[in-house]
Amino acid sequence: MYPHNYIEQQSMINYDMSIAPGRTYKYYNGSALYPFGFGLSYTTFDLQCAKALDPDYYTFQCNITNTGKIDGDEVVLVFHNVSDEIRQNAGHPIPLKSLIEFERFSIPAGKMITKVFQIPKPSIEVVNSYGENVIYTGAHQIIFTNGVNEVQSFDIVILCSTASNDPNCRDKKYSKNNGNNNGVLNPRMQ
Repeated sequence: MYPHNYIEQQSMINYDMSIAPGRTYKYYNGSALYPFGFGLSYTTFDLQCAKALDPDYYTFQCNITNTGKIDGDEVVLVFHNVSDEIRQNAGHPIPLKSLIEFERFSIPAGKMITKVFQIPKPSIEVVNSYGENVIYTGAHQIIFTNGVNEVQSFDIVILCSTASNDPNCRDKKYSKNNGNNNGVLNPRMQ
């Protein structure tokens, strides 16, 4: 993953993941030799995703097409990241991106499959400085990729969050889904 000069940039006895240049796909800000999710294939794929309306999940419909002449497998990776504004205001390290879902598909040559990804709303939680999972108010992104060259991102704006101290937001943080709260946040997607 890391280039050879990484050992000159980062002490091997420093285990802080977020100190530049960072460690793992979550914090590394350099150019990786092989990006997270990289794989080789004898065929090519096209990934097209669209946001769908769903009050309970972040829902996306993706069409994955094998555009090559050989049957093959494709892995779709789904990441979450927060805006620079959230990262700056948080007061603690937040990953550049976090893997929240993935799925492998076997697709015959020239064929397309459709997959609906229903991403639970708590999937966009990050850990705050107290070790608690929270969703910050502001701009977030859901990113779909095959790990190589296909990348599509969707913006989500959280109006009320578990990290908010706004009294107008406090009553709107949680929604009761069939009478079962379970502490699960139901932020509104814009």
